[in-house]
Formats: sequence, structure tokens, C-alpha cells
Amino acid sequence: MVTGLPVAVGEEWLGRRVPAVRPVGQERPGCRVLTVRPVGAVGERLPAVLWLHGGGYLTGLPEHGQDLLERMAHELRAVIVSPDYRLAPEYPYPHGLNDGRDVLAWLHHDAPGADAGRIAIGGSSAGAGLAAALALHNRDVDGLPPAFLAVGTLDLFLAEDVDYARRLMRAGVPTELHVEPGAVHGYLGMPGTRLGGRLRAALIDALGAALN
Repeated sequence: MVTGLPVAVGEEWLGRRVPAVRPVGQERPGCRVLTVRPVGAVGERLPAVLWLHGGGYLTGLPEHGQDLLERMAHELRAVIVSPDYRLAPEYPYPHGLNDGRDVLAWLHHDAPGADAGRIAIGGSSAGAGLAAALALHNRDVDGLPPAFLAVGTLDLFLAEDVDYARRLMRAGVPTELHVEPGAVHGYLGMPGTRLGGRLRAALIDALGAALN
């Protein structure tokens, strides 16, 4: 779903460009990255968000959450990048994590218009797990940047997510935890609902505070 907001949507290939259709089983020589930027930002150094899509590490594409990416780009005036990372079972761990690492390195060194000093990492569902792993891989727990977590009381991962937030807090990481009564797993992807809309607003507020 697209929003009609004044943003420019494109894609980059980390590695050489490849045709959209390739023989089954052929290894991808690069990672496709969906990019969303505010219109009129040519020449500006903007904050950046690396966003990882959900899908249980088995399915999904960056475009499945494109409406959220467009809103983040517009409201944060930021470069949003979302990799089409490799999925299981064809590409088991750590292929997806390695794709995320490559995109993060690209943001730090080569991404046009991205301010390497203002980068946030996030994701939804499985993508949130990858984002956490990526952050932990780059820093020790006690050196992590501020964290934002949201989970519904009807989510199967409620106890696990709350425990993770508590461990972050015990390590001294500034942590904002939202536990939404009555919300199910993946409610961030339900923008037409009261709970989904509220979470999107809170997420963008938290990202804005961290990046600016």
C-alpha cells in the first residue's frame, strides 16, 4: 500500500545489478534494498532508518510495509532503507543477519544522503528480532543505544519481549516498553485500527527523539 505522501521510492543493489528473474537456485550476487526519501532532499544529509520486514524469517518483502516506510520518511525527514534480506529455508541463519550487516555498513559509508552519525535500526515481528541481533552484534549489551519495544497482551511472544526489555533496563540501556492491552502479534501492520495507528505514532515519535 502506498500513501501518496511526497516521498521518492526507489531501490539499490548492494553488489552488481541482477535481472529480476533468475534461474531457480541461483545465488543472489547482491542484496536489493528498498529506499524511501522525502522529496526535495537532494544534497541534504538526512538521518537514516534501517527497517527489517517481518514474515517469520520465511516470507515477506520490504514493500509489504511500504506505507509505514513512506510515513517515516515524510514525518522524520529521513532516508528509510529496507533490505530484501535472504530467507529460510533456502538461506538459513546467518544469511539474513549478514544482509542486514551489509546494509548497515552501506549506510555508514556509501549511502547517498545518509548521515552516518544518525542511524536507527528497527523492524516488525521477525524483522525486530533481526534488528535486535544486528544491534547486539555491533555493540555489547551495556553499550546499546536507546531501545523502543512494543508488544500486545495477546501476543504469543509477550513474556519473551518483556523479559528482553527488562534485561536491557538492567544493563542500563534507556528502554521504552509499550504493552498494549488486547493487541495481537503484528498490530503495527494494522494502520486502519486504533491500536495500530497509536503504535505507529508512538514509534515515529521515539525515532524522531532518537535521531534528532
